Amino acid sequence: MAGKYDPFGRYLLSIPSQTLDVTLSFLDIQEVLKFSLPASALQYQTWWTYEVHPKQSQKLCWQNTGWRVEEVNFSRRQVRFHRFSPPNFQDKAEPIVSPISETGSLPNLVSPLPVRSIPDLSLTVHNPAWTPVFAIPQSTILLKGRHGLYPQIIQAAAAVNNRYGCYSWGSQSEVYYCGSFAQDYILGGFKSNLHARVHNYLQNHRINETGQKNTNLMVFEKINEALVKEDIILSVFSFEGINFTNGTYNFSQYCEDPDLVHTVEQLLISWYRKQGQCQWNRT
Repeated sequence: MAGKYDPFGRYLLSIPSQTLDVTLSFLDIQEVLKFSLPASALQYQTWWTYEVHPKQSQKLCWQNTGWRVEEVNFSRRQVRFHRFSPPNFQDKAEPIVSPISETGSLPNLVSPLPVRSIPDLSLTVHNPAWTPVFAIPQSTILLKGRHGLYPQIIQAAAAVNNRYGCYSWGSQSEVYYCGSFAQDYILGGFKSNLHARVHNYLQNHRINETGQKNTNLMVFEKINEALVKEDIILSVFSFEGINFTNGTYNFSQYCEDPDLVHTVEQLLISWYRKQGQCQWNRT
């Protein structure tokens, strides 16, 4: 961890390991930090949203300590954190070295720790397909904010009532970007989580202190570049079933499981990159 959110990271590290969920008010967090949360934290789900490879300092703070934001309740001004993995760092301990005996012989070595075996890991998706949600016609200029095609695109996205899932931006023959909507935005007044995700692409644009554009702005600009020569299609991923290691899941179960959605998202990105696609994905 590094930066102004360090105190909150230390607070999360102090929570007993057997505690898997903790709900804090915005005021609780501010008291730990000793400063007020930014306005975006009090208004936008994306400030809190889990990312596989976060860049924002606040997300690095809690994800690097093994926590993720599971739910934000803006009306109650509360955030629920869930422990999802061990911290991705560890203290470096000094190695324990047994001294050589006075006779010059080596001491008996401590037996090595046993290797922990796990089941074979596999993921098979049966009859996968991309279902078109909205096609932005070639030569369209996508405008930031609630202008141009915004109402039509948003209406189409709002009609997708899957709670969680994967989506793509692409052409008729190629996937340019693959992502997921695996966070609840309904409390923000959105009709569906895909509605909220697409809304952010169209108007939640930022450039950080190093000059890097956020994903929303980067994809928004890539869409406009591609529209010069072809239609760009927003699609959602569907399938008949998944075999994941020793479990079987249908599509409805997948739509309720954010961890499984993130797993499928990474599989899709990796597979398409092997085909030379998903060129807009940064990671």
